[in-house]
Formats: sequence, structure tokens, C-alpha cells
Amino acid sequence: MRDERKTKKQLIGELEELRLGISRHEARESELTRRVEELSVCFRSIGDGVIIAGADGSIILINRMAEELTGWTSQEALGKPVSEVLRLYNNSKGDDPIEPANMVIETGEKLGLQRDTFLVTRDGSILYVSASFAPVQYERMDFRGVVVVFRDISRLRETEEGLIENEKKYRTIVENSYDLIYEVDSVGRILYVNPACHELTGYAQSELVGKKAFDFMHPDDVPAAMSIFMRAVMNLSTEKATFRALHKSGSYQWLECIGNPYLTAAGEIRGVVITRDISERKRAEEELLALNTLMKAVHKFLDLGEVYDVALDIIINMENVDMALIYIVDKEKKEAVIQANRNFPEFYVRRAGRIPYPRGLTWKVINSGAIVNIEDAQKDEDIGQAGRDLGHHSLLGIPIFLGREVIGVIWFLSYKERKFSENEVRLLSSMGDQIAIAIAKAKMIEEIESTHEKLVQSEKLASLGQMISSIAHEINNPLTPILGYSQRLLTKPGLDDNEKKSLEIINTSAQRVAKIIEKLLSFSRNYRPQRAYEDINALVKQSLEFREYQLKLDNIEVVTDFDSGTPKSMVDSNQMQQVFTNIVLNAEQAMSGYRDRGRLKVSTRVKNGGIIEIKFEDNGPGIPKDVIGKIFDPFFTTKEPGKGTGLGLAVAYGIMHEHGGEIRAENREGGGATFVAELPVSERTAEPGRDKEKRMKASRGKMSEKKILIVEDEELVVDLIKGVLEHDNITIDNARDGEEALMKTGSNDYDLIVCDIKMPGMSGIAFYDKIKELKPRLAEKVIFITGDPSSETMDFINMTGNEYITKPFKVEKFRSCVYEFLNPADVKNA
Repeated sequence: MRDERKTKKQLIGELEELRLGISRHEARESELTRRVEELSVCFRSIGDGVIIAGADGSIILINRMAEELTGWTSQEALGKPVSEVLRLYNNSKGDDPIEPANMVIETGEKLGLQRDTFLVTRDGSILYVSASFAPVQYERMDFRGVVVVFRDISRLRETEEGLIENEKKYRTIVENSYDLIYEVDSVGRILYVNPACHELTGYAQSELVGKKAFDFMHPDDVPAAMSIFMRAVMNLSTEKATFRALHKSGSYQWLECIGNPYLTAAGEIRGVVITRDISERKRAEEELLALNTLMKAVHKFLDLGEVYDVALDIIINMENVDMALIYIVDKEKKEAVIQANRNFPEFYVRRAGRIPYPRGLTWKVINSGAIVNIEDAQKDEDIGQAGRDLGHHSLLGIPIFLGREVIGVIWFLSYKERKFSENEVRLLSSMGDQIAIAIAKAKMIEEIESTHEKLVQSEKLASLGQMISSIAHEINNPLTPILGYSQRLLTKPGLDDNEKKSLEIINTSAQRVAKIIEKLLSFSRNYRPQRAYEDINALVKQSLEFREYQLKLDNIEVVTDFDSGTPKSMVDSNQMQQVFTNIVLNAEQAMSGYRDRGRLKVSTRVKNGGIIEIKFEDNGPGIPKDVIGKIFDPFFTTKEPGKGTGLGLAVAYGIMHEHGGEIRAENREGGGATFVAELPVSERTAEPGRDKEKRMKASRGKMSEKKILIVEDEELVVDLIKGVLEHDNITIDNARDGEEALMKTGSNDYDLIVCDIKMPGMSGIAFYDKIKELKPRLAEKVIFITGDPSSETMDFINMTGNEYITKPFKVEKFRSCVYEFLNPADVKNA
């Protein structure tokens, strides 16, 4: 009733208050709605997945990330049990799912997931996740539930597993590395060292940790190593250093390290150092340097003595070598001779400078080719007394090989009682190989010099041969009429004794010149010898028989030692006898007047399976050193004027080379000279079919009327031929060269053409080729005459098949050849 009696003013006030209250309530609702929207936006934007479930475990809220991770949308997930949307499994639980949400709702305790828990999404994909389950309770609303916060850790888990795997891998590498790996601080103190330290340094890990690395270095190497270390610390740069480190045994070894500094999270400087033992490499470098020095000496020096000295200087500076020397074999004397030594006392060199075969260890190495490495030489039964007096113990003998042959030994001696190591043996063996190369090079140079001398000799002979070949024709042309006319005049009746004697002197002198020319042509080797299958022993005997009488007069004893098994070979017998006779004459003249009784030993043998060696040994004065290289030079002679032409040995040299052989001269030890001729054994071949020595002698009867053309540029030769045939019924025409002869054959028929080979203008060869082309039948009627029976000339004549006569010729032989050609029937009947 009381309210009814409220005044209007009061009612208005209450209404205003009510309006204000409603207004405030609406504002609070609006604020609440705004905040709910903000919370909703935040909830959906959270980077982790969030699911809120009620007391019955049904989902009432799920944010966007949870939708993405589970594959369920909000509309699909709402009202679903948490375990249906968030399907969690753990590798340790087998195939059964885990449901922590229900446990949290029941117990009200917070839970987290075990490691290796994974989420199976709606499409069956698997994501490793971490999650927390927390109870939710609103006391005023009496609400209970659970909130789940989870995130995808698949990539993080992969990274962690990778890091774990890498950590295991690198730890395994470091712990099992053969290299020494350690960590140091900014002052070089060792913080960690891997187990390899014991193998490399002899120290245990506990003995190194806490110590400074510089404490284990050689004092001489510390300054440089510390400078490199400080540069790495200041610049945080990777640096490399090489130094000697003290092994626990007390010896030093060469180490090489690479240091890589880094900053820790606390800003401290640390460094990882990887260290490797390079003692073997340093030793190899030193060995390589030594070998390289020796190799340079081998190629630089031509004198073997200098090479020996360089080799021993290098060797003696090596560790554990107190003495060294080199023996080289003298094959002829069968001795091992000292070539060079270092630190050997004089008494040893005097007593053991030459070791005869097969005494002692030196010859044991030479014969076996095996390395000898003796720990205590004083206990070895093969050591000679001179070696025992040295007082050494360690002994290493390295054979020096040249090809497969042992040519010497290098000895290395040490006062220490030990065996030389494998590295030392390898190095010293390599040095032995280099010395062998030096010896081979020296021998090669000797052979090159010898070959060069022979080449110079051959070039001299070739040049002189070309000159002789070119002038022989010019000499034989004027010589032909001299011999021809003297022969004709000697057949004339009524000559008194003085005239006849004068003609005989002319003829004999001309023949002597002809023989000299023949020798010169033989020397020039411009013709092919007529070879037959000959017994070499028989040819040597015949050559000795030619000089037998004179050798007896000079009181020279001849001793022969012919190998009965010496095979025959294809040779020109006349040339071989010329070679042997020239050598015998040379020995005969050398011994004559030198001593009361001379001795010439001639022997033959077969060597190397295919070389016949003919050796002439005299006991004369030998050959002076300044002359021995010239004795085969043409026209070189040491004889008095008039007693030799200097062509004998030069001709012999040319003949032997034409036969594919060799000839050489050398002085004999003890006096005298030795000439050695070597011939290859060649198989029998077919001999020339045409034998010009078996011609039938032409009749002295008169020839039937014939017409002859003489093609010759020497008028005296033409006149001689006309004179020889002047009493025969022959018409003679002549031409001075091939061109004139061609003109005359064009208008005349000839029964015979006598044609010179060498003529100015068109030569005889060119003339024949033209005639053969124009008048083949007339080309068959050509007889060639030549004063140059060189190989080229004879090849041409043999190719034509025509007859030939060499200048100077005997007039009767020339007439017989012409008569035989013009009257073949008469000759056959005769």
C-alpha cells in the first residue's frame, strides 16, 4: 500500500534508475559479446591445435589448426568424442590407441603425451605430435571438461633425429679416427682428445687433457707453431702447421695439423685440431729429394766418377750410414774393383780394392743378385779379415743391375748392431738403379761416339766413292787407246828389243793404272759383287797362301785356329781375299823390322748364332792412339812414300760393309794389334746365270761384209776400234753422241751398234731407250762399252740383256766379241 502511495517523482526516479540499469546491462552484454568474438577469433587463430570437450568427452570447441591437423572440420567434429577425432597412438603401446582425455576428466590431473606419439588423421596420414591435456572446471556453472593443446612435431622430430644421428656418426668418426683430433681453448690447452692419441703419441687421453699442446712440440718448432696458432685465434681463420712432436718413447715424429677455431654460445674461443702423422711422407720426400739429386747428376755428368761421388755424398748424409763404397765388376780380369768410397780407411782400400772371383760377400751378391742385410757383420763367416778390421756391425749390400746382369755392388755400413729397415733398403736399391742408369748412359755415349765415328767414316767413303765413280770413266777413256795401241804394236813383227821393251813398259804401266782404277771402283762400292756360296775358312787359307813365301822371308810365324764349324756364306770370293790379304799385308809390314821374329795368329769362330768372326792378331808395335781412328780413311797411310797408296784398309772397310759386315782394329794388351772382320751368315742364293768367261773364242777368219755404227765421244777410242777392225770387211760409221746417232740410224741400216754409256748431250742409255721405241729390232744389235761399271750402269745393261765390254779392253777380246755377234753361225760351228 505503501508503494501505491509513491509519488510520481519517486516513480519517475525508479523508472530512470531502471532505464539506466537496463542500459548498463545492455552495455555489459555488448561488451561480453565483443569479448566472446575476440576470444573466438583468438581461439581459432592459435598456432597450436586446441580441442575443448565436455564432461562426457564430447567435443564442444575445436580451432582451425586442430581442424587442419586432424582433418576434421568444426561442424563435423562438434559432439564427437575426443578419441574419435584425435586418434593417438604410441610405438611402445602397440596397436591400441591412447585416450588421455577421459583420464583427465576423471582424475582432474594434467597429462602430457609420451615420446614417439603420433596422430592418425582422418585421411590416414601420420603426424608425430606433442600434446598436453588439462582439466577445465567452472565452479559456478558446475561444468567439468578437458582442453587439449597439441602441435605437429614431425619436422622437428626429423631434425632432432638427424641431429642425434649426426652426433652419433661424428662421435663414431672422431672416436675411431686414425688421426689425432683434439679440442683446445684460446691458449692452446687441450680440452678433449680422441683415443687415437695413444696410438699416435704413446700418451693416454688423461695424460694429455689439461696440458698445453705446445708442451709436446720440438723446441725449435714452437715459435712458428705459436705464431700460426695466434693468427688463427685473432682472425678465427683455418690454419695449417707442420711440426715435430715428442712421442712418449722419447723420439720425435713429424705431424701435420689443421686447426679450425669457433665461438661458443658464451662467446669463448675454441678450436678443433686434426693432426696426422706425416713421418713417412717426410721420409719419402727426403728420399725423393735424394733420388732427384742423384738423377740430376746422372743426366748432368758424363763422367761416372762424378756420379759415384754425388751418390755417396747423398748416402753418407743419411741416418745410420757411417761408410759406403761402390764395387764394379771388371769382366776381363774377373775382379770386383772399388770405384768410389766414403769414410773407408786406407788400409781397407789397399787390401780389398780388388776382390778376385769368387771370394767373399761381394761376389756372393754379384752371383746371386740378391740383397744382403746383415745385423752383425762381425759374426758372419763370409766377412774377410779386412772387413772385420773395420769394426762395423750393420751391413747392407745392394746389387747394381744393368738389364738382367749384375755389374756391381753398393755397400752401406754402420757401427750400430741392427738391420737396415725396409724403407732404407728401398731407397738404397733405388739409388743403385740410378747408378746403373748412369753406367748404361756412359756406355750408350761410348756407343754413340763410336757410331758417330763410323758414320763420319761412311760419309767420307761415300763422298769419295761418288767422286771416284765420276772420274773413273774419264780415266778409262784415255787409258783404253794406250792399252789398245800398245797391245797392237807388240803383235807387229820386226820390233827390236828396245822398241819391244818400251812398248811393254807402256802396256804394263797402263795395266797398273787400270788395276788402280779397278781398286778405286771396288772401294767406291758402286757396283754389285758377284757372290757365291763360299767356305770362309778356305778363303782365309788361300789369302795366307798368297803371302806364305814372303811371310817366311820376313821370319813371321803364322798360327791358325779355324773353327771347323764355321758355316759357308754368300760372298764375293775375290773381294774377301782382297780384304784378308790387305789385313795380312798390314800386319806383315808392321812386324817386319820391329822384332827378329814375328807372330801372326789367325782364327775364326761363330758368335751370337749368326756372325762369323775372323781375327788377325800380330805382335808388332801396335797402332798409335792418334792414328787408330784414321786407319780406314782412304789414302791415309803411315808408310814411307812409294810403299803404299792408303787404299788397302779403306777398300777392305768398304767391302765388309757392302757384305753387311764390320771391320775394326784395336791394340792388344801387351803389344801388337788385332784386326777383326765380322760377316753375317747368309743363306745360299741363286748365282748369275750368264757366265761371260765361257764365251767361245772368235775365229781369226775374215768377217763377211757388215756395217757398224760406233757411238763414242772419244776420238782416240773410235780410232782404236777402227784400227782393230780395219782388216775386216766392215764399213764403220761413227757418231759423237746419242742425238747424232739417232739421225744416222734414221737413214741407215746397221748390223751392229757399239755404244758408249756416258757421253755429253744424249747419253747411251737415252739413245738406247729411243732406239728401242723407234726400231726395236735395231736395239737388239747394240753392244755397250763403258768405263764406269757402277751398280746403276750394270743394272741398266742387265735389264737390256745386251752384251757389254768394259774399258780399258784388250783389242783381241773386243774383236772376238764383235766377230761372235756378227758371225754367230761361224762361232757355233767352230
